[in-house]
Amino acid sequence: MLYDLTNEIIKVLNDFLTQYQSNYRRWYTYIEKTDEAKFYLTPIGELQKEYMYYDDLCIGFKKVNEFFVNSIASEFEIDINKWSIEV
Repeated sequence: MLYDLTNEIIKVLNDFLTQYQSNYRRWYTYIEKTDEAKFYLTPIGELQKEYMYYDDLCIGFKKVNEFFVNSIASEFEIDINKWSIEV
């Protein structure tokens, strides 16, 4: 059962990274090279909100978090309440 669960974890993370990582990294590198002042002086949380697919990325993160909360935390007896996660 843990083998199957581990495969599911890898699938969920791989799907998320495949969908978002390359494009985000490309955008982040572009901002670094084209607007150094903004890149180095803007707090990362504010800068990330300028990413054109920021809302989609947040939805993707929420789906990954929901999977871990609903499928993984209980299996490994992880106390997720200490992180005040809202799902």
